Amino acid sequence: MGSRCVRLAKRDIEAINPPGDLLVLIEEWLHLAASIVKGYIEGYVLPSMKAALFLKERSIDLADTLVISPTQRFKSYLASALLELWKTENLMAPSLITSQLTDLLAAYLGLVAANDAQRFSMLYTACKNTPNLNELFPEDFLSSFVPFRGIVRRILKAFDELNREEIDMDRVNASKGAYSLFHRHIEIFRNLYSHYVKVQEESRVYEKSFLLRLIREADIDTYLRRFSTVLLVSPVSLTAFEMRVYKWMSDRLFVIYQDTSDYDFSRILSFSEKGHRRSQKRNKAITIFEPSSRIDQLMITLSILHRELTAGTPANEIAVINTDSLFCDMLFDSLCAAGVPVNYSEGLMVKKSPLYGLLRLIDSFFGSGLDTRILLEILKSNIFREAFHLDGGNFYLKMKKRVHKERIFYLSSIHDSLIGDDPRIEEGFSLFHKIYHSKSFEDLYNNLSTLFSRLKGKKVYEFYAVRDILTGTALEFSDFSADMKERRG
Repeated sequence: MGSRCVRLAKRDIEAINPPGDLLVLIEEWLHLAASIVKGYIEGYVLPSMKAALFLKERSIDLADTLVISPTQRFKSYLASALLELWKTENLMAPSLITSQLTDLLAAYLGLVAANDAQRFSMLYTACKNTPNLNELFPEDFLSSFVPFRGIVRRILKAFDELNREEIDMDRVNASKGAYSLFHRHIEIFRNLYSHYVKVQEESRVYEKSFLLRLIREADIDTYLRRFSTVLLVSPVSLTAFEMRVYKWMSDRLFVIYQDTSDYDFSRILSFSEKGHRRSQKRNKAITIFEPSSRIDQLMITLSILHRELTAGTPANEIAVINTDSLFCDMLFDSLCAAGVPVNYSEGLMVKKSPLYGLLRLIDSFFGSGLDTRILLEILKSNIFREAFHLDGGNFYLKMKKRVHKERIFYLSSIHDSLIGDDPRIEEGFSLFHKIYHSKSFEDLYNNLSTLFSRLKGKKVYEFYAVRDILTGTALEFSDFSADMKERRG
C-alpha cells in the first residue's frame, strides 16, 4: 500500500518538474509518511480480533466460555476472527450474549415479567392507592389516557434507574442536603414506589427491573455453573447491579478494555491499569437559583457560561440541561448570536413532523364541522397527495378557486360534491373519517396502519420513527384498554 502511494505521489511531483534536491527531499518524506501509515494499519488490532487473540493465546476452552460483547454486530466479527485464528471452518463457538445478561439471570427466578399493559395497569392501581399524588402530578392525570401514559413512562423510567443502581428507597434521606427542599415530594414518591412493589407481589407479575432486587448469588452461580471463563469486552459503564454480578464472578472473569489514552475504562470495575490517563474530577460547589422569569434564568445562565469559558473551560465540556423548550430556544439564539458553538440536542419533535401535522389537521377538520379552510390545508399535504396518488397541484388550485367562488365555508358531509367529484379525494376523506371516529384504540391502530401502508415511497428516518410512535401508542392503549375492561368485568 505504501509503495503505491509513493509512486503516485512521485509521478505528480515530476509533472511539475521541481528542482532535483527538492524532489529527493519530498520523495524521502513520502517514504517516511507511507511507512508510518503502513505501520499504523498493520499494528491496529480490531476489538473482535483482540478478543479472539485473548482466547487463543490462553488456550481457553471455547465450549466453557461466555463472552459478553458490547453489540450484536460484534458477535459476527468475533466469530469470523475465531475461525481465522483457528484456521478452520468448523469450530465450537463460545456462548455469546450482549446486554441480556440481566434478563437471563431474572429468568432463573421463575417469575412472570409484566408486559406493557400489565405495567400500566399495576401502576394505575398503585397511583390510586397513593395519597397526595396530586402534589407531584396533575390532579386529573389518572382520568385521561394521554397524560397518564406520559407520566407513567417517566415514573417507570425512574423506578428502572433506582432498581438498576440498587438504591434502597427506604434508606433515602431527603431531610438533609440539596434534596431537603423536596422532602415532601420524595416521601410521596417513596410511597408510590412501595405501593407499586406491593401490587406486583399481589399479582405475582413483575416489572423486569424489580426482579433484580430478588436475584441472589445462588441465582448467579446457577447461571454461571457451566462456564469456566467469562470474557467481558469493552464495557463503558455498569450499573450497581451489574457491578454486583461481575464482582461475584471475579474468580473467572476477564475484561478487555477499550484501547484509549483518554480514559481508563478499567475504573468501572475498580481495577487499575497502567498506561492510561485518568480523568480529573473537579469538585465545585452546587449553587441553587430560583429565577423569577425566563429572562432572569437566561441572564444567570449566560453569566455562568461566560465565567466558565473565560476561565478556560472548553465549550465542548459544558452541558446545559433544561426541560423548558422555550428557554432552550432563547439560550440557543443568544449563544449563536455571541458566536459560541452550540450543539442543541433534544428529543424527536413528533409534533413538528408532517405526519403528525396531517393527523392534527384531520382532527381539526372533523372537530370544526368540516371547515373548508382546513380542507384546503389537508389537500396541500404532501403525505395526503402521496397516499391517494394526487400528482401535481392543479387539483388543489381548482378546489381552492371553487371554494372561494362559491363561498363554501363548511361541507354538509364528506360526500359533498366538493370532495365526491374526485374518487381519490373521497377515498382519502372516508379513511380520515374512520380514523377520527375510531370506536376503540384497536380500530385506531388498524385505520392508522391502513393510511401508513399507502405511503410506499422512500422516507427519512424521522418519518418512520413518528409512524412507529403513533401506531405503537395506539396498540399500547389497545392492550391497556382490554386489560382495564377485564379488571372491571
